[in-house]
Amino acid sequence: MATMCDWGVNIGCLAGTDTAWEHRAAKKSATKTVCSRLGRCASITGASSMFKSSSNVKPGGCGIFVDGAWSSRISKRGQDEEGMGRWAYVIIDGRNDAKLMIITAYRVVTHKIEDVGMKISLAQQYGILCEKGKSNPNPRRQFIKDMKKWIKKLRDKMHIVLTLDANEEWVDKTKKGESEIHKMAVSVGLRNLEMEQVGKLPSTFPLSGITLDHILVSEGVLDCTEAIARPPHINSTLGDHRGTYVDLNVEKLLGIGEIDVEMNPMRKLQTKDIKATEKYLEKVEEALKNYKVFDRMETLWKKLKITGWSTKEDVAEYKKIDRDIFRLCRGSEKNVYISKLQGMRGRRS
Repeated sequence: MATMCDWGVNIGCLAGTDTAWEHRAAKKSATKTVCSRLGRCASITGASSMFKSSSNVKPGGCGIFVDGAWSSRISKRGQDEEGMGRWAYVIIDGRNDAKLMIITAYRVVTHKIEDVGMKISLAQQYGILCEKGKSNPNPRRQFIKDMKKWIKKLRDKMHIVLTLDANEEWVDKTKKGESEIHKMAVSVGLRNLEMEQVGKLPSTFPLSGITLDHILVSEGVLDCTEAIARPPHINSTLGDHRGTYVDLNVEKLLGIGEIDVEMNPMRKLQTKDIKATEKYLEKVEEALKNYKVFDRMETLWKKLKITGWSTKEDVAEYKKIDRDIFRLCRGSEKNVYISKLQGMRGRRS
């Protein structure tokens, strides 16, 4: 992860992190690494199973780190709702309601449950599925079923990037046909980015000719991909699986440029400063009244209650109110901060 940060990766997807993300110490350590390299506002979203672990190490799981600038664009983040830690995701907002969901996932290996220890990811998922009432469950097959169902709900609402360690090749060489992961991608309308861009799949391991890691994307992402590459096998700093680097044209994909992606500024006021906070609230209320924000909100709300639906003009007014509230709050904070500084200088003189 540290190497990826140093190489200028804005958003990094990590499958098979072997981390108990529910432990505060584990999350804090990873966040510290990311923030030290990508800015204090950088974030990390982890996923691990509900299987209890006494240490910060837990087989399986995955994570996504986002640098300080792009973190300000995240509207939602989460993980596998079934509690098996199979995937983590973030949703990044663009302009004109454009959204990009980035998912990183880990699919367990093909070993039989009798041949593995109880703590590895396969056994964790097997146990959780049994607790949910499934008889003789198959975690690999369940991954395909659940992922397919989830993406079908989302594919018409946003662009999708799914990076995953599938523990399966794109073509099933034993059956000489499409693999399960290939069939899943086709059924939900995702394309294999490397196959589309490069025309072949580079091997995951040196001299193996086997590709287990895949990047599956929706049509819009494919059209906005400018470059894709993997580091040589000789570079082992990223573990036994080679990373893949993708350069997206986000201005085309999300309608945003560099000016729209910036680090969140440090707040000039803190809530523990009671006097300044009270002054700030007074300033905000005064500014909102001057710009008739409350009246505009009430007018819009009454209209929506009567009609039950909104027009383009209503949406535009809603966004304008939202922008005004943000601008007035920031302006009020700045005014109070300046007044506070002037007061401090006056006392010193």
